[in-house]
Amino acid sequence: MKKINYKTKYKEQLKQNLENFNIKDKKNFKKN
Repeated sequence: MKKINYKTKYKEQLKQNLENFNIKDKKNFKKN
């Protein structure tokens, strides 16, 4: 149970990081 929760939490964190990175990327792209 704990392992599954940890994996899910980790996946969500990765997803969030990806989304944040994409947003930063788009902003940088607009600047250029």
